[in-house]
Amino acid sequence: MSKKPISKRLKCRKKYKILRKIREHKRKLKKMPKQKIIRKDPGIPNSYPFKLEMLQNLAKEHEREKLIIKESRSLSLKEFAEKAKEKLEDYNETTSKNMEIDDGNINYRENSLKSFSKDFYNVIDTADIIIHVLDARDPIGTRSKLVETELLSRGSNKNLILLLNKIDLIPKNIIFSWIKHLNNFYPTVAFKSCSQKKNSNFRKNIDITEMKNSALRSSKICIGANTLLNLIKNISNSPTTVVGVVGFPNVGKSSVINSLKKASVCNVGCLPGITRAAQEVKLSNTLTILDSPGVIFPDKVDHLEPVTIITSCIMNQQISRPLDAIMSIYGCCDQEQLRNILELPNFDNFDTFISLVARRFGKLKKRAIPDLNAAAKMLLKYWTSGKILYYTEPPSINDSISTAIAPQWKSKFNLDPLPEDELNMIQGLYIIDSLRSI
Repeated sequence: MSKKPISKRLKCRKKYKILRKIREHKRKLKKMPKQKIIRKDPGIPNSYPFKLEMLQNLAKEHEREKLIIKESRSLSLKEFAEKAKEKLEDYNETTSKNMEIDDGNINYRENSLKSFSKDFYNVIDTADIIIHVLDARDPIGTRSKLVETELLSRGSNKNLILLLNKIDLIPKNIIFSWIKHLNNFYPTVAFKSCSQKKNSNFRKNIDITEMKNSALRSSKICIGANTLLNLIKNISNSPTTVVGVVGFPNVGKSSVINSLKKASVCNVGCLPGITRAAQEVKLSNTLTILDSPGVIFPDKVDHLEPVTIITSCIMNQQISRPLDAIMSIYGCCDQEQLRNILELPNFDNFDTFISLVARRFGKLKKRAIPDLNAAAKMLLKYWTSGKILYYTEPPSINDSISTAIAPQWKSKFNLDPLPEDELNMIQGLYIIDSLRSI
């Protein structure tokens, strides 16, 4: 009997052959679950006695299955059509809620006063003095009769101040004419907010005579804050005064409060609807200001023009037809101003203008076709940010609202002309005087 080999050494040929076999075996095992073994149906054997009857029964069952499949397909199509109708109805409801500009007619189904009515009426009830912020470019369009009637209905303890904000966007002579016009009804203050966001950038009161025009044009400078605070002190009789700030969306209510506080206490932006709830800000131990969300007042809904809507009431994303909106803007603006701001060559009509804008800013589709919608959306951003300037001239006194209540308010206040420092500031503003009024 031979001895068992003690050594486990193998020849390399044998060793690597074993390893190869193991690899191949493992690879076959991995492939096995992936392979589908298709076995053919042998059918009914010929020796079966009832083969013909079974074949007939199988054919009938096959036809019955075909009929069931056809019926299920027809039912699924009907259900699909019904679901499509339901989705269409839901889509129409949601789109009708949003604001649409269609041939210059604006449809409002969702009223912003319903959303913010609680905050609006709380501010009017709790405040001793109401500051109605107006856009200096269109004071009549951003002035509401509802605010005045609500104040009158609450008695003579409530006082109203009209604040003409954004005066740096209109010519100097238009500022003075609007102040003179609005002073016939309520005390009016010309105001320019400080548009800086950081607290350190809010400039303190500086001697105006030592400032240059470039400093006056700076976004750190606020005009009218001292005049407004002095007017509030003269009006208030109680030791502690609560002031409410109301107005349309995007007229600059939060920026006014930040300028008075000389700190960024309220969120601001060029888009409407940033302030979503009332906010209390303490200016001092005796003065508190209430910030309110922007409200589209119901007395203005039927009389709002597309220009006012685009400026203050609607976000750019909610405008369904930006080309129609830009067409209304094009009719209001001066062509020379548009050429200077956008750096465009001469153009004669709107189609040429919008195609030049698309090519100037690279808003192109395939094959270098101008993307007019993209160009219109870009122009809407220019419009809402104030880069494209416009203004309205004051009407005659007979055409304005609430002329009958003017004497009641005039007896309360001394409507003196603007202080000298405010006049110097306004004179130092850099404003394009060659604008065309709407």
